[in-house]
Amino acid sequence: ALAPPPSVAANEVPDQAIDLAHAPADWACWRVGPYALKQQDVLQRALPLNSNQLRWQVRETLLPERWVVASERMPQAQALAQLVAQAKAQGIDHRVSNAEVLRDRLVLGTFVRRDLAVNTLTQLLDQGWEALSVMRERPPVQALVLELRVADDAALRQAQTSLAAVPSLGQAQAQALRCETDEATTPANEPAPTPTATVTQ
Repeated sequence: ALAPPPSVAANEVPDQAIDLAHAPADWACWRVGPYALKQQDVLQRALPLNSNQLRWQVRETLLPERWVVASERMPQAQALAQLVAQAKAQGIDHRVSNAEVLRDRLVLGTFVRRDLAVNTLTQLLDQGWEALSVMRERPPVQALVLELRVADDAALRQAQTSLAAVPSLGQAQAQALRCETDEATTPANEPAPTPTATVTQ
């Protein structure tokens, strides 16, 4: 009698059975992330290993340091809400963050270089904003991104749904950006990280 196949341990990640190189040439390439390094196993389990609509790979990347223009700390929600309303009225990109350094502050610009943040600070002060400063939100940090090749938009949405429960690194939810995106950083819009090494499966 044939011996039964060996069982897979609960904490083992099966070999990835799909390869980005074998994705059809007309499939769109997207990068989703960033995620903390400790989320590697979770990411590998979140997406299907065999799919007719999706190919994917976990990659390691170095995220650049991030500078912001931020308001003074405002523990009272009403005061912060007034600043949010002011930013909306002027059409200024803005966000809030749970990071300790930015808690209870309104962020009015996010940049990969300090000089870009300083330029925006000057412009905002000229427009009548007060009590703003340039702060470093984070130093350079190693992170993970998922590189996806998808057959259509529906496949991308399905992948994002599968990843929704995985916490993103330093932001409310993971960003999905086209792989060929190479735009200059604008307020609250950071370029997609460039993969530097493939994580061994």
